[in-house]
Amino acid sequence: MTTPPPWLPPIVPVGGDWDKVVEKLYEIFNEDFVRKGCAFEGRPVCWNRRIEKGGKYEEGFWKIITLFDYNTNERLFDPRRAERLTWCAPIINNSKDSVVKTWDYRESNRRIRTYLWLEDWDYVVII
Repeated sequence: MTTPPPWLPPIVPVGGDWDKVVEKLYEIFNEDFVRKGCAFEGRPVCWNRRIEKGGKYEEGFWKIITLFDYNTNERLFDPRRAERLTWCAPIINNSKDSVVKTWDYRESNRRIRTYLWLEDWDYVVII
């Protein structure tokens, strides 16, 4: 494996007390996407800001740290995704770096999404 780019932060541990882990992850999300802001090719990145009734966090945040389980029809916490939350905004902000492979893809719902793939670390951001 090659050396990570200097702009790629370390992953964060996601073990321990569930509430504290989620709070810590949300602090990272809030810093990267709300306070600092994130832009792809000069355009601000938006996310689903809806909060489920009785919930505390935006849907966009949950989508980054969870994976949809087709057996249960729910989103389940994915430690591998969650520990790499720190990578999401930097990959978007550094999408022109040659280590980030970028392409558009028409999904089955006919919507075109942009994929940003950090191939050597097998991490993808879809916007």
